Parts: sequence; structure tokens; C-alpha cells
Amino acid sequence: MDMPTVSVIVPVYRAERTLRRCVDSIIRQTYDRLEIILVDDGSPDGSGAICDAYAAADSRVTAVHRVNGGPAAARNEGLARASGAWLGFVDSDDHLDPDMYGYLLDLARRCDADIVQCGIIREEAGRKDDLRAPDGDVRCALGPGPFPEEVWRHLENGNCSKLFRREVVAQTRFREEYTIGEDLRFGLDCLARARSIAFGAQAKYHYVQHAQSLCNGAPTLQSLTSFRHMLLQAEQDFAGRADIVRFCRESRLRDDLDICSRTVCHGAAGKYPDLLRAVRGEMRALCRTRFEAVGFTGKERVKCFLIGYAWPVYRTLLPAWKRVVSPDG
Repeated sequence: MDMPTVSVIVPVYRAERTLRRCVDSIIRQTYDRLEIILVDDGSPDGSGAICDAYAAADSRVTAVHRVNGGPAAARNEGLARASGAWLGFVDSDDHLDPDMYGYLLDLARRCDADIVQCGIIREEAGRKDDLRAPDGDVRCALGPGPFPEEVWRHLENGNCSKLFRREVVAQTRFREEYTIGEDLRFGLDCLARARSIAFGAQAKYHYVQHAQSLCNGAPTLQSLTSFRHMLLQAEQDFAGRADIVRFCRESRLRDDLDICSRTVCHGAAGKYPDLLRAVRGEMRALCRTRFEAVGFTGKERVKCFLIGYAWPVYRTLLPAWKRVVSPDG
């Protein structure tokens, strides 16, 4: 029976609190034909020494040390060194079920898929929720024409719950100009090369949210706009693929809601007037089209209207709305 090697790339930065749990969950996989590449991205804490200790103890582990360049650059460093037939990524504050890679490889074999994805278990403040796993395994054929709607229904923005066949990744690399959204762009580039993708019904990847994460911390102009700029560029780059453009546009408009939410909740609405002016203009335009080709929920439509036409009301209502109606936004 063919036992392909899986290369697992872990970018590491300021991760000494969570890194051991993360790496232990990888090295203890029931599928053990692994190449584990820990990329220390110039960590100022003890993360680099932890990487070296794992490399000394397990021949499957390689520790790489580089000058800090961000997670995209760290993943690219790992890709340049990876030799496995399948490629996967893990964030250093997350962890895996013991059988995740065995499960994904079996899914790839059964579905003859170039990309496979399992469900995610989101952990935040002691609470655990399964995200986006379908009721049963789903295989989608891909090609130059529109992708099946199931792709957009089940696709995760991140890549850590996926495995990619090496041929699909080819020369694709993470876009280092983006601090947020580089993972989704990498995934879209790989989708455009793949023959098929399969979504597994079981959740195996543990995505750990914490208050200090880049997405949850106090907003900066870069953290607010990186995902938006990536999607705007992707809409141009995939101009010949109407389904990808539609997905990017809807994702961007939903990100507009998040931009407004984060600036208001962090008391930063007055810091970024040009950005908010652009976002509010897009919300008004969307309202005028009656949300054409955008699958917003009723709650999202209300937020869109308030942002576009009743900004003071939105700023007043949002903190209580998030606290009482929907703690997750």
C-alpha cells in the first residue's frame, strides 16, 4: 500500500505557550509518515529553542530559523524545503485530532481529490463549536467552468484543515504583502489548478481563538485593510472566472461589516475616516441593488443599511447588539 509523505509546515512566532501542544498533536498522529518543518520566524521568546528540542528528539522534525518576515514568508520558507507528496499547514496556537492526517488521506483516496478539507473545532473562552463540516463527505469536480456551489458553501478561508497534493501547489506561494488573507488567496490559486476537492464530514482541526490574535486585537490600518486589499486584487486577477469573482466580492462585502464592527467596538471609528467612507459607500450601493448576488442574512442586511444610512445609530446599537443578541458578531 502506498504510504505518501505528508509535509507539515508550522510558522512559529511568540508561541512558547502553545507550541508544545501543537507539535505534540502532529508528531503523535496515527499516520506517522510525516515531514514536520517548524519555521521559527525570528521569535524573541523561547520558541526557537523549543523547535530545536523537537528536531533533536525526532528525525521527522526540522527546525528552521529566519529573520522575522510574517506568517506568509515563514510558510513560503517551509514550502521551499518541503518534499512530501502532500502538503499541510498548522498554526502554532492550534492542535489536531490524532487521526486527522490519516482521515484526510483516506478521504483523498476514496474521492480521488487533489485538495481535501476536514471540519474545524473552534475553541474560544472554554467553548467549542464545530464549523462548516458537511453532513456527509462531499466531492466536487473542478475545472475551467464554474465550480459547484458546494465548493463555496463548505470552503474554509484558512488552509490548516486541508491537505494539498504537491502537483496542485506547484510554484504557488503565499502573497507576502498581505498580513491577513494570504491563506485564502493561496487556497484560491490552488483551487484554480486542481481537478477536484473533497470536504470531509468529521471535524479534526482545533482552531484556538484568543484575545491577542491579529484578528481580535486592537485594529490597525494594516489589519483592517489587508483582507480587503487581497480580495480586491483577486477580483481583478480572476476576472475571467465569474464564480470566483462573485465569491471574492461577497467575502469583501462581508469583511466591510467586520471592519465597521471592529473600529466601533475598539473606539477607533474616528481614526480611519477614508476607509470607513469607502466602506459605507459600498454598503449604500449594495442596499440600492437590493443585495443582488450577495447571500447576506437578514441580520447582515440590517447592519448594512445602518452602516450606509444611519451610522450614528449603528455606532450606538452595535456594542449592545454584540453583547446581547450575538456574542460572536
